[in-house]
Amino acid sequence: MEAHTTHSISGASHARNLRLEQFCHHGFVMGKASEAGFGKEMYKILSGAALSILLNRSLIIGQTRHIGKILFRDYISDSNVSFTMREIKHLWRLNKCVKK
Repeated sequence: MEAHTTHSISGASHARNLRLEQFCHHGFVMGKASEAGFGKEMYKILSGAALSILLNRSLIIGQTRHIGKILFRDYISDSNVSFTMREIKHLWRLNKCVKK
């Protein structure tokens, strides 16, 4: 039996490669940060990450509509194991999930 980590099963890199019928039925956890201060934003993001692990779902990191420098970029970085809202919306449309 092959051992899997949570990110190998529910990470964004795995979900990106799902067939369209699998992608549309894949579960996601959404975490969104805004401009409420570093402590509150880290709490929201880490809570979302913990929830995605507990529920075995892919984590989506929501983007604010703020144009320019992303808040706390020095402390938080995007990676291949998480989604951004822009990417998930694009994949949702690409896989035609709205019609399913």
